[in-house]
Amino acid sequence: MGSFNTRCFASQQTIVPGAVARIIPIIRQSTYSPVDVCAHDNVNVISSISGASHSTCYSDAFWSIYSPLLQGEYSDYGRFTLFDIPENTHYLQILFNKLYQESLITKQGENEYHEKAFNMRELYDPKKKYSFDELQVIFDNVWELASNYRIFMQNHRGVQNTAFAVVSEVAFQEMVRMYESLKSYSGESYGRQPMFEREFAPFFKALEELESMDQAMRLHFMLDRPFRERNEAHTSLGYSYGVDIFDDNIQKTIKEYLEHRDINVVKAFFFNAYMPFYEIKGFLFGLENFELKVQPMIYAGQDYHNAIGKNYASFVQRVSAQICANIDYEDDDLEDDLEDDDPDALNM
Repeated sequence: MGSFNTRCFASQQTIVPGAVARIIPIIRQSTYSPVDVCAHDNVNVISSISGASHSTCYSDAFWSIYSPLLQGEYSDYGRFTLFDIPENTHYLQILFNKLYQESLITKQGENEYHEKAFNMRELYDPKKKYSFDELQVIFDNVWELASNYRIFMQNHRGVQNTAFAVVSEVAFQEMVRMYESLKSYSGESYGRQPMFEREFAPFFKALEELESMDQAMRLHFMLDRPFRERNEAHTSLGYSYGVDIFDDNIQKTIKEYLEHRDINVVKAFFFNAYMPFYEIKGFLFGLENFELKVQPMIYAGQDYHNAIGKNYASFVQRVSAQICANIDYEDDDLEDDLEDDDPDALNM
């Protein structure tokens, strides 16, 4: 197979070799429970299968994010080279540990190239220390198998496929920028710094009252409270950034605080540690704002000049112009809808 590119699911713009993107581990959604289906005699149950979704309201209606986003560069042939940065190292460990614990063994199929076997316990050992290059090799294996829908995880709704979604860094940052420019009904900013100060205020207040490290260890549950959103994707990521992030670095920072009592140092540390999550939070709300659904990676063929992206943008612009020309903007209710920019309204 020759060289080919992929597309950003949020913007439908082409991602070419060398372009920076976010790689998103996703798992298929389903109905709340399997559905029994019968033949036309309405007697014998042929199979119990899960539907595609239990709700179509949110960005994770059909595919839900189950592990933090990775950052890398598209390297052609449907593959990504991840950046050797601390965030990727931490997030790869979260991803691999989750697959180690929850993924199932997939048997070899008839097609030796596209129906390969998968067993995470043969690829990764959570007790072993890996270099970043070794983590990249494991990721490449997981990526290949997931791209062919050969990795399955078991959750409370049964056995589900996993995959990866891809969004260009440009689109990701634009989503975040739009979200941070908005304000709540009460006039509160959705900017990262103001949100951090509001949401972490209870934690820092409790921290200032501590006298020992033993007491501090009991505060770790408060760290994921700001991220227990109504949206399932936010909640699952909240666990990754909350409880899981209470590691040696955080404990060391709190110990230093108990010695020197400089709360500003602790706030700076936590602000930097949690910024990736606030970016992801902004991105997800951006998807909600446009009613976009997370979807697995799709290919763009040999499009090296974003011809597909430019044509799609032109198509949307022409269609939007014609639709808007037929809308009666004197309708008061419609005007209210158009002015409703509050992300909180999206999850009511």
